[in-house]
Amino acid sequence: MKQWMTWHQAVLLGACIGIVAWLFSPNYQTCDDNNHKQPNQEKKTYIKVIGTNVGIFLKDPNHSAAIQALSGTASAFFALVLIVVSNRQAKLTEAANMTAERALTVVQRAYVVLSSAGVSGNPARHALKPVSIGSTPYAYVFFKNIGNTPAYNFISYARIGIFDWPLKPEVLPPIEFDRPRNVRQTIAPNANHSTAFENELPALTHADLNGLTQGTKAIFLYGEARYLDAFNAARWIKFRYFYGGDIYSRLDTWEMNAHEEGNEAN
Repeated sequence: MKQWMTWHQAVLLGACIGIVAWLFSPNYQTCDDNNHKQPNQEKKTYIKVIGTNVGIFLKDPNHSAAIQALSGTASAFFALVLIVVSNRQAKLTEAANMTAERALTVVQRAYVVLSSAGVSGNPARHALKPVSIGSTPYAYVFFKNIGNTPAYNFISYARIGIFDWPLKPEVLPPIEFDRPRNVRQTIAPNANHSTAFENELPALTHADLNGLTQGTKAIFLYGEARYLDAFNAARWIKFRYFYGGDIYSRLDTWEMNAHEEGNEAN
């Protein structure tokens, strides 16, 4: 009975099947975009050459044409390896560049934070004091750029009011984004910016102060600030601070406290 193929034919066939499977595995597939269409076409051409040469070799492994086919198969295989390696290297380089760019943005961008907020019974910023009966609350917000580059076109929006404690966020009136609290400006690295909210509330009554001290009322200051960083990315910081509430023992100070919700930034 005639043998269907010799052992070296079987070895070559198995090796070629393994090569083709490896080249078409997910880890070595190239993207089908404009940057990778040409490498994909070259890969298909070389695989076709391998298939043709293997066919010649399987027909007659002792013929000179078979030897040439084997040589052509080896050349096509190594060319395919070079394509795969170069494509992988290009992808790794692109990923490394993107990582470096993101790292540069993180290190160099502006970071505006709300450093403190407070309510004072005195409109003079240099003489802030706790509120009292008959005083008109004046609220202040202090921002600081802790980043390494300026924050451009900085603008803030906010509202202030006295609400029941604990707060139900749905009772807060919406922020008035058509009523900015400052003109657009630039905050340099390590620089501070303060925004005042004057004449927003009436003078405190005895009932108001009792609610603040007994933990049934709180003065809430909430809003949003927006700016552009040095990479022209839109940034924002949302804030919600309160005075009174369950921190009634702190009414001996003008400082407000950050609420458990409503404070976030990008």
